[in-house]
Amino acid sequence: QNEYGQGLSGLHNPISGNSFGPSFGTAPSRINGLIDAAGNTIPYQLYSDNISNFFETGIMTDNNLTINAGDAIQNATLTVGNLSQTGILPNTKLNRPNIQFGAGTTIRKIKIAGSAGYTSTSQNGVIGGNSAGGGSGFAYLVSIPRSFNLGAYKNDYKNADGSQKFPLLPNNIENPYFTAYENPVASNLSRVIGNITLGYDITNWLNVSYRLGADVFTDRRRQIFAVTSRVRPTGQVLDDIFFRNEINGDLIITAKKKDLFTAGLNVSGLVGQNINQRKFQNVTAQGDNLTIPGFYNISNATTFTNGTAETSTLQRLLGYYAQASFDWNNYLFLELTGRV
Repeated sequence: QNEYGQGLSGLHNPISGNSFGPSFGTAPSRINGLIDAAGNTIPYQLYSDNISNFFETGIMTDNNLTINAGDAIQNATLTVGNLSQTGILPNTKLNRPNIQFGAGTTIRKIKIAGSAGYTSTSQNGVIGGNSAGGGSGFAYLVSIPRSFNLGAYKNDYKNADGSQKFPLLPNNIENPYFTAYENPVASNLSRVIGNITLGYDITNWLNVSYRLGADVFTDRRRQIFAVTSRVRPTGQVLDDIFFRNEINGDLIITAKKKDLFTAGLNVSGLVGQNINQRKFQNVTAQGDNLTIPGFYNISNATTFTNGTAETSTLQRLLGYYAQASFDWNNYLFLELTGRV
């Protein structure tokens, strides 16, 4: 609505988060609060786009280059790329460069193939949730009064001492620009994925192969709260480190035979063994009550007893599986599978 400005019940209130004050065009008076005790007229005008102007135009670019080479016996592929994105909220962005290489060759009865890829993802985001629970200034963003010039705080959201500047703060409403720039969430993820397959044709109907793959990543996350943040007024640094390592191996023996025992009976089957290991670790360090405002190192905190923890797990799985397929003259079929 664009009829009423800041306040409640027709009265202007400079710290109110409501838009039920005097209607625009109303003559200023002491009664409606548009003239203060000193007799000064309070600026009171419509900012019809004060909320929509807070949001920015998101941009995403995705560039990739692929080079292929080879023939029927050997081949290779190289791919490099980069994804870059800026969000619709201030101070939000993502960058993801990646590189992948794969190759394969056949040497008589031996087939070798493999690939490896590396991805690095860095992103800067903002906290979510409601203001009461998460301290996010975005919870009240959609209800900023129409007479409030929010854009004036885009580059002027803190005082000289680093404290938050916002007239609605006494009413427990945090400056959304302060939330975006002073309380960001950062993440840096490095990931490597690779696999290699080695196969050998014992005969023209019997093959044995081994496939080994790995997926390893480390994700380093940091959430900071500046001193004078509404929900963490004394400041906070929260470091979260996630590590995951998964290794998977398959030994597979495959057989295919046509006209087995009698003409028209075709059989194919495989038996295999699977080994899988998953290792996970999460180390969380939370530092509260920052000594030096603006210095976001965990050593700058004085309290470490809240939220600091470590979790580690190791899981190993061993399995065996088999599959058999029968067809008679390509119109009667039977398939059996099993795994333990």
